[in-house]
Amino acid sequence: MTKFEQIGVNMQYEATNKNEAINKFSRSCECCCNKGLHINCNRCAIDTVHKLVIASFETITNTVDKTKGVKSCLCRR
Repeated sequence: MTKFEQIGVNMQYEATNKNEAINKFSRSCECCCNKGLHINCNRCAIDTVHKLVIASFETITNTVDKTKGVKSCLCRR
């Protein structure tokens, strides 16, 4: 993993919502393509973590929607 990917992964983990994660991911892709890094997209750590972060936000959103806006713990203890 490159230093660029480490920074991009950290930015994904710092996102507070789905839109922020998408914006940060777009910025990372733009920098990679335009600044000459050209990391293989299939092997990009930022892409992998981005998919994980988006899936997490979608799970949270679906849970909140099912409880009609009431936030609840995701664990079933």
